[in-house]
Amino acid sequence: MLKNFIEIVEIRGREIIDSRGNPTLEVQVVVCDDDGKHHTAIAAVPTGALDLRDGGDRYNGLGVEKAVMNINDRIADEICGMNALDQVAVDQKMLEHDGTPNKENLGGNAILGVSLAVAKAAAIAFKLPLYQYLGGFSARSLPVPMVNVLTMDTQEFLIMPVGAASFKEALQWSAEIYSTVKAKTRELSNTDEAREFILEAVEAAGYEPDTEICITTDSELREDPNVTLVKINEIGTLTETFDLISQAQRNGMNAIIYSSDSETEDTTIADIAVAVNAGQIKIGSLTGANIAKYNQLLRIEEELEDVVEYSGLNSEVQ
Repeated sequence: MLKNFIEIVEIRGREIIDSRGNPTLEVQVVVCDDDGKHHTAIAAVPTGALDLRDGGDRYNGLGVEKAVMNINDRIADEICGMNALDQVAVDQKMLEHDGTPNKENLGGNAILGVSLAVAKAAAIAFKLPLYQYLGGFSARSLPVPMVNVLTMDTQEFLIMPVGAASFKEALQWSAEIYSTVKAKTRELSNTDEAREFILEAVEAAGYEPDTEICITTDSELREDPNVTLVKINEIGTLTETFDLISQAQRNGMNAIIYSSDSETEDTTIADIAVAVNAGQIKIGSLTGANIAKYNQLLRIEEELEDVVEYSGLNSEVQ
């Protein structure tokens, strides 16, 4: 029987550590389906601009216990009993309860954590992968990874394997080029030298610049009027994130799913990228917490099997 009401029965937040050793939070949501079965999901939140921090001496003022308390008390009181399938209503309820433009009351980190965990719990209750629950049958396109292979003066240099035949191959190419770059040592004084250095590494790894591997920088992406950088940790809810992506795509803009500089092992952004058929995803270098997202995309590609598409073959990235 098709489930039409999945009740949110428990919400609990906790303070955890991000990839830079700073505190962030995760949210555990328990839902109950029509058959009385309980399902649990956990979502961790990357550090973002809308975070509510404690101040004081603890964690040098970066603690998130206030946000956790808001989850366990104020948000739980508002959200428990609601239908987890009605993501828009859940997110709207939290925004109304917060009542500020920048989520200063409850904290953007608290609101985002609950929003993501509710969606993940609903997907588990339906026994669906998160990307399929969010995107339906059309969610089948794997994004081009934008891999940071070099950082110079806060400038990130990104490679994009647009010529690969699959995400698996794209990740292989990226890893080989990344290793080649790391194996070389050279003093670089400007962005032109850095770009030339990466071009040499691309060729040394056996790939062709431009046709197989494109190179860009994070500043070039921010300056491109045809690009929308989608950072869920700076938006606040899953509903607002999807609204932003839909608006960008309707206006013919390229919506790039963009990770935070301080991440966790949570892989939700990988599922979101596939759910909305985003052409590109910028996760970062092939290290640390980023690996979990890359590996999740590999799993998704394998699950999709014969219906999977890879955005690189039809990419319009220049």
